[in-house]
Amino acid sequence: MRPADAAPEAALSWRARRCAERPWLCLGVLLLELALSFGVYMTYGPWHSALVLVFLTAALTSWYGAFDYRLDPEGVTVRGPLGTARHAWEEFAACDRAADDVRLRFRRARRPPELVLHAPERAEQVHDYVAAHLQQDD
Repeated sequence: MRPADAAPEAALSWRARRCAERPWLCLGVLLLELALSFGVYMTYGPWHSALVLVFLTAALTSWYGAFDYRLDPEGVTVRGPLGTARHAWEEFAACDRAADDVRLRFRRARRPPELVLHAPERAEQVHDYVAAHLQQDD
């Protein structure tokens, strides 16, 4: 943990993939997804089965997909399987730490109301970095 008066690092980057953290759970979810799709195939046919498989996979993209996070003096960049989001520090009101996640609350009402940075094994470092930048903006 760094002292409170020390300047934050120039940039902080990492990659996270929730599914890879628990391979057995990932395999179980994948098997459940395939079993549901097979059940729909047996009942309704191949087109419905394909739709179920596509929708279930799309719904679980945030869990299956790998995300690249970058924190720098200008703001936060999150690059995921469905695109890239860039946010300036001024857009955030506060931050909280919850287990392996750092949650950044937006100043203005929006959906979703917060940006979640998943940082396994470095959540404290990410929280300190974010908190230092949010304090500088005040």
